[in-house]
Amino acid sequence: MVVYNRSDHVVTLKVHSPDASDAIATIPAGWIKRVKTGWIFPTARVRFEIEGKGSLSDLCFDDLSFTDSVPVPPGTEDATLP
Repeated sequence: MVVYNRSDHVVTLKVHSPDASDAIATIPAGWIKRVKTGWIFPTARVRFEIEGKGSLSDLCFDDLSFTDSVPVPPGTEDATLP
């Protein structure tokens, strides 16, 4: 995903899924940053949190997607990913 921090302060974003490890990114004020979770399996629920100063309204998100470049788990070659 791509995240733009439109605030005047550094924002630390935590992306959480109950099925995977958290991804944490620190985004300087005025910067656009690509944030990769490293998750290799799809997840049905995702939660975005701000750690420390700031709020989610400070951020703009783009390209929130699951990509086809993710490897298919062994034994599921015939399965269709959602």
